[in-house]
Amino acid sequence: MQRKELIELIEKIQRGEGTEEEADNDIDFLCRSVADPQAANYIFQEDLSAEEIADKILDYKPIQL
Repeated sequence: MQRKELIELIEKIQRGEGTEEEADNDIDFLCRSVADPQAANYIFQEDLSAEEIADKILDYKPIQL
């Protein structure tokens, strides 16, 4: 997912647009589209802008075993 698309999706989730089912679908889509397993948590637990959240998600590097 490109940064711009990610920011738009995060902003939509933050604004609470649509029905509860649509919001759940957006969150599920976000989680499936990025490698960071904490992506949804940043939106609800951190006081960050959509841009900061997107950068944090995109900067995530899985641990190499």
